[in-house]
Formats: sequence, C-alpha cells, structure tokens
Amino acid sequence: MKKPIGLVDATYASKSPNFNAARCINFYPHTEGGQKALFATPGIQELYDQGEVRGMLEHKGVGYAVCGNKLYSFTASTAPVSLGTLITSSGVVSMAVSTVELCVVDGANGYILTLADSSFAQITDLDFPGASQVVFADGYFVVAAPDSQKLYVSGLYDGATWDAIDFASAEGVPDDVVGLTWMNDELIIFGQKSVEFYYNDGGQGFPFSPIKGARQDARGCSARFSIAKDDNTVAWLGNDGIVYRLNGRQPERISTSSIEYLLHQHKDEWESAISFTYTDGGHKFYVLRLPSVCVCADASNGAWHERSSKGVAYGETWKPQHYIYLNNKHIVGGDKIYEMSRDVYDDDGTEIQRIKVSRKIESGLTRVRHNILEIDGERGVGLDTGQGEDPTVMLDWSDDGGHTWSSERTVSFGKIGEYSHRARFTRLGSSRERYYRIKVTDPVNWVLLEGHLQAEPFSH
Repeated sequence: MKKPIGLVDATYASKSPNFNAARCINFYPHTEGGQKALFATPGIQELYDQGEVRGMLEHKGVGYAVCGNKLYSFTASTAPVSLGTLITSSGVVSMAVSTVELCVVDGANGYILTLADSSFAQITDLDFPGASQVVFADGYFVVAAPDSQKLYVSGLYDGATWDAIDFASAEGVPDDVVGLTWMNDELIIFGQKSVEFYYNDGGQGFPFSPIKGARQDARGCSARFSIAKDDNTVAWLGNDGIVYRLNGRQPERISTSSIEYLLHQHKDEWESAISFTYTDGGHKFYVLRLPSVCVCADASNGAWHERSSKGVAYGETWKPQHYIYLNNKHIVGGDKIYEMSRDVYDDDGTEIQRIKVSRKIESGLTRVRHNILEIDGERGVGLDTGQGEDPTVMLDWSDDGGHTWSSERTVSFGKIGEYSHRARFTRLGSSRERYYRIKVTDPVNWVLLEGHLQAEPFSH
C-alpha cells in the first residue's frame, strides 16, 4: 500500500527542524478542481541590458526605468531611449506619475520628466525637502522628509514647485515616517510604530488631514520599499518582522511563524527589503525580497514559498527587485531589464534549482522499511536536445529531523513523449521518521503532483 508523503505543501520550515523541516523553493502550490500540484516559478530572460535597475514604472503602455544614472523609456518591443541623467547612480529610487509629469526621487534629489515633450530636469526649488519615496495623490506629489515626521506636497500638478509651509506632521504617534502610499482616495502613512490614514479635505497649504479614529498603533513598518499595493489592499513588512496587509483599515497578519523565523534570521537586512505584487495564472503574489532571501505569499491560497536564482544551496536571493505589467508581459528589473514568464525555465540562461522537502513521515517507535518511492508529475516534458532532453529528479533524505542528509540519488523523469514514466526510487533503507528532499534543475516545465511511498514494518 502506497501512501502520499506530502509534497504539495508550502514552505513551513520552523526554528526546530525536528518539528518541521519542510520547504518549498522555486515551486508554488496550485489547487484546481480539488486537485493539488506544485508549479514551477517563472524564469526570466533578458529584454534590455542598461545596467542595474533602480526603479520601474508603467504609464499608458510605456515603461520607465532608472538604470544606473539614466532614466529610460521603453516598451516590450522597442529599445530603451535615454530621457535624462540623475546625480546618483546607485540605490533604489521611487517614481510616481501624474497626467502631465513623472517624478523621480533618489534621497537628496528630485527630478521631473514632463510627459508632453520628454524634457527632464532636476528639482531646483530650495524648498524641496529631499525624499526617498514619492506618491501622487489627488493632483499632488507627496513626499516625507528624511528622518522626520513631516510630509510635504508639491504644487498642484506641478512637481517642480514646493513650498516650505505646505507640510504636515504625522504626530498621532511620535515616530518618524518610514513610507507612504495612496490607495482608495486615502494617503496611508507608515511610521516606525504606527499606520495613519489621511484624506483630502481641500484645505490650503497641505490639503490632507488625518481620519479620526483610523490610526493603527504598534503596527509600524520596517522598510519603505516593502510597501506594495494590489487591488484594494496593501502589504508590508512590519517593524516586528511580521508581514501584514490591510483588511479595510485593519492590519491583518499574513505571514506564518515559519516565514517570520526565516525573516528574523536576516533581521539586519529588513531595512533593505523591497517588494512588488503581480498576478499570473490566477495567482496573486506578494514578493518580499531581502539581499539574502526572497519569500513570496500567494493571496489565492495563503501559501508561502521561497524564490532563489539558482537555489538556496548557492546562497543567492532572487534577481528581480522591481516589476511592471507592460504590453501584456511581466517585466522585472534586477541587474538588467527582464521578461518574466512561466514559459521560460531558467534565469537568463542560468539553471534554476527547485527544491521541495516533504512533510515529516513518522511511524512512532516502530522502524519501517522504505521500499519504493514514486514521484508523480507532468511527465514527457523533456526537450529535443541539450540539458533537459532526459529530465532527472534528485532525491536525498534525512532520518534525524533535517540535521543531516543522505547521499543523493538520481533517476529519469521521462524523455519527451514518455507520458507514462514515473520517477521511481527503490531500496531506501529504514527509519522511524524521515524527510524526503526532491531537487530538479533541468529547464523544463516542472509540475509535481505527489510522492507515494510503499513501506512495511522493519524485521531483522
């Protein structure tokens, strides 16, 4: 009798691997019609190489990207055109657009691109406070002055004009502003220890006022660029290492204890976190990328998984940091501008290591012999030639709670057209508890359905 080993799960590795060592890397769970599977995360292929991408924005079918010290416009089929030069050449930038202008800020400096004639100039108004983040809200560009509680607005539809008296202080809680966003006609201000909500009251000077009773205390933000909108909500990395999203105006925890443990292992990188959201194949993803690790939440089922270029065994986070949906294509920015697609099976020519660790298989105090393990999935997807002509599955296991692992075995998953083939492992020894770890690297359309184990009580 064969029993499932629990492959089609999300990332749940805990602080104690003896408790749970399951992981899901470069796979994500998919459920349809009561059936479950693990789908391969998308690959990326070079679209344009203009250097390191610092920020991206889409407006009316045109993409805008800051690469190095240049602002470019491009589409998915036309090469980038340089529009202007920034003073800085590194670090994340923030971009916002109105009907007439695009504003870029890089910390101390701000820049305005006039959309009508593509003229580009630095903001020279001495009242511009400098900013690392900008949003467009009801006709105004809004920024937070660095290391302060103060919010400033530009002139109405005039990002080059600023007035030192057109400001307000987010004083509901005495903490500095970390980041901000505009959603559902409300300006949402994320502090170190709070979230406040403002509306446009039409007043003179600074036209936004706090909504009484809406402030959320003790739920701050640790990284301004972890704030990402999707539909009618927004998610962010909290000051406590928990990932939240708004349910109305109420912060709602969406991360799991295991994801929070993973993030806490990289606490010194929280301020560098950057995120984006995207929708693909019926799944809505919130991608949270740190310099050393990348985790991804799927709003369609609440499951989390990890993403890594190559794989975590290589110690690499995922390349993409920025995202736009442009000309019906998923465009991401990292060290280049890439197209991201489920029909691409590597990272710009580099293999992707996909890993799934099963749930713990327990038999109490009884030792059992593991006779046969079969891995089921989308078979017959081998390529005509080259790597992937005969896709292989690698397997190892741990009998001590994920602390050490066996030597690795490799079997074929079936060449192109071999639709009835299954990856079959035999004579797997015996144990009282075990984790199985599946690894694949071939550039094919990987879909895993389940692993089934045939075991029997061990007898000498």
